[in-house]
Amino acid sequence: MKKSLLLAFAIISCTIIAQPSITSTSFNSYSDVGALYFASSNSIGFGAAGANQTWDFSSLVLGDDGNYSGVAVATAPYSNEFANANFFVKNTNVGFEDIYDIFTINSAKLDILGSTRDIGTIEIYTNPRTVYVFPFNYTNSFSDTYQILGESLISTTITYDGYGTLITAFGTYPNVVRIKTEEGNSVGYTWAIPSPYREIVFAS
Repeated sequence: MKKSLLLAFAIISCTIIAQPSITSTSFNSYSDVGALYFASSNSIGFGAAGANQTWDFSSLVLGDDGNYSGVAVATAPYSNEFANANFFVKNTNVGFEDIYDIFTINSAKLDILGSTRDIGTIEIYTNPRTVYVFPFNYTNSFSDTYQILGESLISTTITYDGYGTLITAFGTYPNVVRIKTEEGNSVGYTWAIPSPYREIVFAS
């Protein structure tokens, strides 16, 4: 992927809290719809880690990249192939088939089990990938290994490395968490509102 590739998620609402924490209740009754956009830049960095940061991506020129929705897992095609699935996120990207990411969640963690599309499964995780452990607080970090059917084992480290204010073309969002994901030589960042959980920006 290109350096500083960002996907900005249009969101609906936010809750004002101090030093935000991600918990299993952040995903209660998960239901969301939004638009997806992309941008690339060689001049805008990821910003600093730490408490009470301000990350400003308002100058990015965005292009349409489709939309997404999170709805009941029972309506996802081929979701019956994934035991314990709680919900899925449907991604409708411009020029591509709809993709459904299938998740399971409990009080301890959130895992992704695989992905499907209307004509069948795309990926099945023989060893699920842990997205979050709960509660996930500022400076917390965990390591995980996961494996997609037919592929090699992958190691990843997830760190809650900052929180603060995020400025976008859509508006300014306080009490946003920044999550750092490391896999080999690849580093990605996610900025999200924790409760109810909504991802706003992804950068890599």
